[in-house]
Amino acid sequence: MFLEDSSDNVNELRRVFAWWASILILEMMILTWCTGRLRVKYKIIHSPEDRMWIEEPNAILHPDGNGHPEIRRIRTVHFDDLKIIMPFLLLIFVWYETSPNYLIASYVIRGFAICKILDTIFRMKIIDVPSIISVSTHIICHCILFYICVDTCWYYLVK
Repeated sequence: MFLEDSSDNVNELRRVFAWWASILILEMMILTWCTGRLRVKYKIIHSPEDRMWIEEPNAILHPDGNGHPEIRRIRTVHFDDLKIIMPFLLLIFVWYETSPNYLIASYVIRGFAICKILDTIFRMKIIDVPSIISVSTHIICHCILFYICVDTCWYYLVK
């Protein structure tokens, strides 16, 4: 248990979490920026107020937010990131209260972040890989999140 180890481990684990949480949040912010750039490139807006960003009078209005396959792909990736990264960032604090092993906790945090970044890169088709690899990184992220939930529930069930 890291809380019984040393304050150095506790502080190091906080630094590991702060670093990787910042990277994941930065990744989601980059996806937002990329979505905006694609909207300008393809001249597709999703509300009349967005016309001020595109000088072209023939900009296409798509209230559903899509309008082009590239925009649809990046929005899907961004939405999937929100669905898994936000619970991870919230649940990790509850998991810390269970005093997980320092080594396991640091690998879980790093593993989740690296797999999620790779999953985003693969699903955006920045790097073309077989779909099994993309699906594997997505499944690994869900398994890590599942592990955190089960470990936390088990701790409070046995305690």
